[in-house]
Amino acid sequence: MAGQDGQTNGIPVGPDASLVIGELLLSAVDVELRARLGADARGFRYYDDYEFSFARRGEAEAALQHFQEVLADYSLHLNPLKTRVVELPQRLESSWLTEFRDFRFAPKTHYSLQRIIRFFDRAFELHAEHRDSYVLPYAISRVAGADWRGTAHWPTVQDLLMQAVTVEMSAAQQFVTVLIEAKQREYELDNQAIQRTLNYVITESAPSGYASETTWALWGLLSLRLKIDGEAARALERSQDVFVALLALDANHQGLVDGGLEVSAWESVLAADELHGERWLLAYEAPRRGWLGGRGPHQHIKENQFFHALNSAGVSFYSPVTGAPLSADALKRLKKRPAQSYSTGSEDEKDESDEQEEDEQDESDEEEEDERDESDEEEYERDESDEEEYERDESDEEEYERDESDEEEYERDESDEGEYERDESDEGEYERDESDEEEYERDESDEGEYERDESDEGEYERDESDEGEYERDESDEEDKGR
Repeated sequence: MAGQDGQTNGIPVGPDASLVIGELLLSAVDVELRARLGADARGFRYYDDYEFSFARRGEAEAALQHFQEVLADYSLHLNPLKTRVVELPQRLESSWLTEFRDFRFAPKTHYSLQRIIRFFDRAFELHAEHRDSYVLPYAISRVAGADWRGTAHWPTVQDLLMQAVTVEMSAAQQFVTVLIEAKQREYELDNQAIQRTLNYVITESAPSGYASETTWALWGLLSLRLKIDGEAARALERSQDVFVALLALDANHQGLVDGGLEVSAWESVLAADELHGERWLLAYEAPRRGWLGGRGPHQHIKENQFFHALNSAGVSFYSPVTGAPLSADALKRLKKRPAQSYSTGSEDEKDESDEQEEDEQDESDEEEEDERDESDEEEYERDESDEEEYERDESDEEEYERDESDEEEYERDESDEGEYERDESDEGEYERDESDEEEYERDESDEGEYERDESDEGEYERDESDEGEYERDESDEEDKGR
């Protein structure tokens, strides 16, 4: 602050006073911006989020330049990661948001386990695609809206929630909210795993200055009466955030820190000027509760007229976390955390109207969820019946195919039998052919025999002729002798 003429770099996030200061500053920015852009400029602001529309890209870029100049007059600047000029039309909301909001867990149906696994698979996938969006925090809050009482799937849901907050620690608020509601509904919590997970969040977040994640993890441990381990305690001791210090001191006082805390780094707040600085809450609350500097009156409070009067009247700005069940209203506020309204109407009337609308919406959501569960259950039973029918149909079809196969086999058997009979007939024919051939061969043999007989007979006749010739020769010889 000394190097900035007493100016701070921004304002604390969270306190109602910051909301009021922010609204005052940006209302002045609105007036100046309208004067520069003209009365016809189209756009709106929701707290610190602006959106404008223009007919041409050049007009949009010129307006962006004017906007940066106006903010600079109030020592403010745009976040470059969240500022861009885009072509219209654009989606009114992110596709992943629509997908998650319309997702039905159906926790009381038989297939809810597959649905919750599919939901988180998709959540982790979308988280990787949209790193700059609160995919996992929103996914966890959707799980909180389902009623897992009487189901066997809560342990799996619990494990997936712990995986989600380990991946995206900015979801610590939603994670702790789900756990607190589960405790209220008497779900069985895996306290050992939850304690390990929340200590991991502290160990990773506190040294990096992520106060919101650290604060929610601390509040979760205190509310569930779980302990802070040594590694997380060492990380907390180095934190300079007021709310982290208060919660850590609260846990230390209740004996929920293994080995205790080394608080010397925070004792520097026990000074009069600290009551007028950024750490005034710690400088006031910690000593008056005996968490820093011991019990009894503390000189820096006693010397300050304003804080001395507050302390004497018993005024406190911090309530120790006891772990007692939250009221229905407190739990609802923890879950909803609706945005503040800055309308000119009565804020009390607005709050009452909002609460009534939220109650009606909660009842309507529960009724719709029950009806969807019943509808899903009936659909599941129909699906099972259809599946059984389908299996019977497939069985009948297989039986029919087997019958057809048997019939074809029978026809082939008959054909084979006919073929066999033909084969037998052919074999008989063949045997007859062989018999005929043998008969033919015998005939040929007989014929050869006959021819030989005839030849023999011819030979015989020649022999007889030779014999006759011989006899004639003998007769001639006799004649010659005579």
